[in-house]
Formats: sequence, C-alpha cells, structure tokens
Amino acid sequence: MNKNVRMFLKVLFCVIGLFIIIYILAVSVRMGRIKQPEGEYIRLQDALLLSEALEVGDGAEAAFSALKGELSADSEAVLSYEQFLILFSAIVPQDAASAYEKEYEEKYREGFFFLKDDWYRLYDSLLTYYDMRERIVFDSVTILGTGQEVRDEKGNSLAEKEMLTEKGKFSYASDSFTEYKYQAIKAYKKDEVFLTVYQVVSRGYSLHNVWIVEAQDSILSVFVQGYEIELPYGKAEQAQREQIADMEFADGSLQSVKIKNEKINGKLLSFGDGSIEIEGYGKYPYEEGLKVYKLYGMLSECGQEDLRIGYNFTDFVLEDGVICAGLITRDEAMENIRVLIKNTNFGSVYHEKLELTADTDFVVSYGNYDDLKREEHKAGEKIVIGGDSEYFTGERVYIEPTALTGRIQLLSVDRAQGTPAYRGKLEISHTQDGLVVVNEVLLEEYLYSVVPSEMPASYPLEALKAQAICARTYAYRHMSHSGVAQFGAHVDDSAGYQVYNNIAENAQTTKAVKETTGELLFYGEELCGSYYYSTSCGFGSDSNIWKSDSGEDTSYLVAKRIGEDGDEYSGEEMTKEEVFDSFIGQSFDSDYEREEAWYRWSYKVEHADSEKILASIQKRYEANEKLVLTKEKDGSFTSEPVKKLGEIKNIYIEKRNSGGAADELIVEGTKKTYKIISEHNIRYVLSDGESMVVRQDGSEVASPSLLPSAYMTIMTSKEEGVVVGYTLAGGGYGHGVGMSQNGAKAMAAKGFDAQGILSFFYQTCEIKNAY
Repeated sequence: MNKNVRMFLKVLFCVIGLFIIIYILAVSVRMGRIKQPEGEYIRLQDALLLSEALEVGDGAEAAFSALKGELSADSEAVLSYEQFLILFSAIVPQDAASAYEKEYEEKYREGFFFLKDDWYRLYDSLLTYYDMRERIVFDSVTILGTGQEVRDEKGNSLAEKEMLTEKGKFSYASDSFTEYKYQAIKAYKKDEVFLTVYQVVSRGYSLHNVWIVEAQDSILSVFVQGYEIELPYGKAEQAQREQIADMEFADGSLQSVKIKNEKINGKLLSFGDGSIEIEGYGKYPYEEGLKVYKLYGMLSECGQEDLRIGYNFTDFVLEDGVICAGLITRDEAMENIRVLIKNTNFGSVYHEKLELTADTDFVVSYGNYDDLKREEHKAGEKIVIGGDSEYFTGERVYIEPTALTGRIQLLSVDRAQGTPAYRGKLEISHTQDGLVVVNEVLLEEYLYSVVPSEMPASYPLEALKAQAICARTYAYRHMSHSGVAQFGAHVDDSAGYQVYNNIAENAQTTKAVKETTGELLFYGEELCGSYYYSTSCGFGSDSNIWKSDSGEDTSYLVAKRIGEDGDEYSGEEMTKEEVFDSFIGQSFDSDYEREEAWYRWSYKVEHADSEKILASIQKRYEANEKLVLTKEKDGSFTSEPVKKLGEIKNIYIEKRNSGGAADELIVEGTKKTYKIISEHNIRYVLSDGESMVVRQDGSEVASPSLLPSAYMTIMTSKEEGVVVGYTLAGGGYGHGVGMSQNGAKAMAAKGFDAQGILSFFYQTCEIKNAY
C-alpha cells in the first residue's frame, strides 16, 4: 500500500470517527432534553379497570394478571411507562398501534409516568374500535356516601364497593371514588357499575331540607334519599338533632349547617296551586320539590301526596314565610273524609251560586281564623251564597247543623234522588272560577250514601257488606293519598271516585256498613286496590289492562274464571284469539252471572265513519300519547301526533290481556295505521256514539262514549277492500278488575259470606279493622 492510500484511509477513518462522536453527542443532548411530562398521571388501578372493561379477549389476561401483582404491592401507584407498554400491547390492535407508537417514543422514556390526558385520549379511540360506546359511557354524579357510613332503613350498611349518589345506589370499581364525596364528578360507567373517576366537575355541593337524625361526637347522622349517612362535622351539637337543615360542602367536607326552627301545626285544609292552607294560619307558599318526612315507625321520605288533608298530623317547617318541609309525626285512625261536591249532573267542581238549608238548626261561621263569626239559623231557613257574598271576609265559610244527626240540603244541586242532603258539615271557598264545596263527614256516614249509589240495596246483605268493605278501603286509600288535595278534599262525589249521595240512603245498605264498621281490605301491610265493576263475562282480568306505571304490587288481582267450574279456560289461554272467540260465543251455566243481561251483548255499526274514528283516536292520543302509536315504514310503532287515517282497510285486535280483554287494537288506514293500547281506549275508539248495544235479553242500551267492556271480538264488513261497518260480540260491563258486583250478588245468593266473596276476588288479602 503506497503512502497516498495510507493517508486517504487515515483521513477517512478520522472523518467517520468524528461523525460518530458528533452523533453520540447529539443523541446525548437530545436524550438529556427529554424530561418527565408534567401533569396529572393515570393511576395503575384505573388503567387496569378500564382496560379489562373493553373485553378484548383472553389474550390480554396474562398482561392484566402481571400488572395486578404489581398493583397489590401499592394500591395508590400511578401507571409507569413500562406498565403502559404492557397494557398497550394487550389492548391496542396491531393495525392501530403504529399511529401512537412514534408519539409515545418521542415523549416517554423508561422510568417515566403516564399522563392521564394521553391515556384517556387513547381510551376514547379504543371505545370506538371495540364498539363499546353504548356500554361504557360518561355519567355525572355526586357521591353522598360509601360503604359503612351509609345505612338503609333496616340499619344495614352498604357493601364495601357500593356508594349512594343523588341518582341512587350504585356499585363502583376504583378506590378513588371514596376521595370525591360531595363533589360533582364525571365518571366512566359500564352498564350499571361506575369504573373510574374522569374529572371533578364541581368541588361545592349543597343539601337542602335534610333531616338530621342525630348530632354527637363530631358526627352528624342525616337522612337522605331513604338512607342514613354519617358526616364528620366538628361543630355538631345536640340542638341540631331531629331538625330540618341546609348543608353546604366544599372539597368534600361539610362547611356549614343552617337549622330551620320555625314550625307550625294545624289541620291541613288544602294543598296545591303553589300554596298550603292550614287551619288557624291561612295559606303559605311552599317550595318546589317540598320534602316530606315520616317520623313515626320506620323513618322514611314520603311524597307530597302522603300529606293528610283534613288532619293535623304534620308539622310544617318555615323559612322566610315559605313552607320548606313537612314532618308527619303520627298515623292515627282517620274517621272523617272530605268529599268535593260537584254541581248538577257532576258537570264541574265549581258552583255559580249555592242555596241551602238544613233539617235542624244550623250555624254559618265565617271570617278570619282568629275571629270567626257565628250566624245561627232555624231549621228549614234558606240561605243563598254567591261569589259576592258578605260571608267571604275570610278564606272559608262553614255550614254545620247544631245536631249531630242533622243534614244540610243543597237545594241548588240536583241528583238522581232529587235534592241531596249531607251529613257532617260543608265548607265553602271562593275561587276565581266559582265556589268550591267540600263536605266533611264521618267515613262510616259517607258510606251510607256511597253503597246504595254503587250497588242496588235489593242485593243480598253479604254482597252489600262486601261492597261496603271495598268502598271503605277505596275511600281510606284516598284519605291517605288525596286525589283532589288542591280543593281540600280526598275524593269527589262522582264516578271518577265513588258515586256519593246520588241515591238516597237505605236501611239495608246502612246495615251493611254498620255490620262492617271500620273493616278494610289489606294485602300484607298495605291497603288493597279494592277495584270493582258491574258484571263479568265469566272472566276477570288483572290490573295490567290499565298500563299504569305506579309500581304498586297488585299480584292479588288475578285473571280468573268467575264461576263454579272454570278449569277448562285459564287467564293465559284467554289471550289467544281462537280461545277467546270460542269462549265469548258461548254461555256457561257454571258462570255466576249467566242470567245477567250484560253477561253477553252485541254491537253493530252499520256505517264505519273513518273521520269519526280518526277524531276518537286523536282524543285518546291527547289523553295519553304513550297509548296511541303510529306505524312507521319499517313496521315499527312510535308515538307521534295523529293527523290522518284515510279509508279504513282493516280493524282487528292484535293482543289480549290475561283474561281476554282486548289490549291492543289495530286500525289500518290507507294513509296511516294506528295501534290503540288499553281496554279503556279501545272501548272509546270503537264506540260510534249512535249505535245501540243489544244485551242478551234483547234490550237495547245507548253507548254514547264508551262500550260496555273490552271483552269482545270484531267482525268487519268490507266493500272493495274498505271497511264499511263492523260487528262486536262481547260480554260483561266494566273494566273487569277486582270484584264483579253481580258476581258478588250471585255468590251471596249461593251462601258465600262477605269474607268469602272478597277472598275470591282479592286473593291472599285479609280484612283488618281501622279502628
């Protein structure tokens, strides 16, 4: 090798060495500049929980198990970059990995911790990849307590990984949830289990009008959403126990407690339209979402409907002149019922003018609560009260006979019996729509006028006694949960509740009431829904026909044969069209009501008016849009405004309820097809208001708005594919739930007593005395 070559090689090696040194220095400088990213880091536990929730398959189990071993040594550990790479290889598909690898290689090094923002950005894309967006979602909640610090009404604590939120009780996975009490958080939730805390939305929280159960040893025990929660509070004092309070929280700690000490008590006269009227105090506005607590027996939070109209069982808590809470202190037997009296023909709750008298001397009381004026009148003396009456110097006018057996005659009201006479006393209030009349009367005396109005006095005594117990139970339920609280009453006197004082009292029906004094029908510890109706077709239904969302347990109301030997048909079999068609087309000697005129009937519409049927469907949609559905192009049914029908192509029953009552009716038009749901709606839509119902004895009865029952079959007549008329073959009168009154009549004639009759129609229910 000559000298020039050797020199060239030396220079070449020097240049290469220089480049290597420069490269090493550059890499070292670059490496020195990459530092641990700053920010909030994702916890190892949270990353594991979220990874497992993706359900990526068994191939990831080894990676998860390895990291769980590391987690057991430090439950608070944050996710390292090395641990992240293990998870990354387990949960990120290979075809998607390259999009992230370069970013992470430039940002992270061995020994670094992984940022929460980077983790959740990756996780969000994985939810889409694994099609988990409908199962793993964000939900915002506020944690009120966890585990042992929360107890239910029976004193049982929540499980270790359970928490109470303002939305109810939930299970949770991450330990971090215990760190965010009384703060609004946004969290990942899979199905009904909260996985991890994503972020804090608000660090402050307020509880309004909560009941403090106890206050001692720097702990407040408060009652929230049906649970007793222990709260650390250094300023807890004995005076705070058993009080209503507002509480303010910040960063998860209770900061202040505002006790509300002002309370009033009196007879609750009315509740609604934004005000509560209390005898002796007048009307007070009340807060929206008024809290009501039941303090006797097992502590519980009640609904506003549990306030007892006409009784002084409740203390009302005031703040700045506004009622903010009700405290129900006792549950005593209620003897008086308050009945809203409608005007003639039960047309309205409002009266333009009242004319009245009494069969004994009577007193008119009026004016302010603290200065009531008394005006005495002789028996038979008439008085007239209008909206401009001088009596209305206070909230109400009271009319009361001087004798306990006296009765007030309401001359300005007409009933089937003529002029009605009322026991007890009348209360009259003046509103912008007219005069409102409430009759407060002993429950037993109320029944004297209800039973003959609901069941003929000529029926056997045991049937009348069964009716009296049903009517009393029905009334007592509404005394406990008023249906017309805004008018200061429990019920009204129309068929919307129980018909009252439409038919005069009768010695036989009064005897039935007296011989069952105080008797109520119970299912366990709750009053039964003692529903009744006129006549069965030989079968009864359960309460599902009403499509109610009440959640009440009515398992004692079953679909069953109403006769002596009915084993050949079951409630479930009657849902089949061919079985019901065969049943309704026959009569059975074993059926209790075989001889009743309403046992079988027919109804023929000669001309099916599509416009009239459309109008009926529209009215039922307006009443409850959930029960009238429109057919879409894909064949599904949805709730939407009813606008057109066209000519009718078909009408048929698509579904029957247990027992056979029509449950879903299809009306198929050339423009739209509708599904009408519930027995009441079907009876309304199929009644043309003109055709007569022909009963099995040949008598004809008008059906102006509602067909006798939904126990029916339909046969249409068509011309050129269009329905021009239809004929119904039906049976029974009424909804078919609970006691058939004519069934009770027949059973009593066969020797059943009242208890036997009620046991037949209300299975497993028992009679208890209210007094």
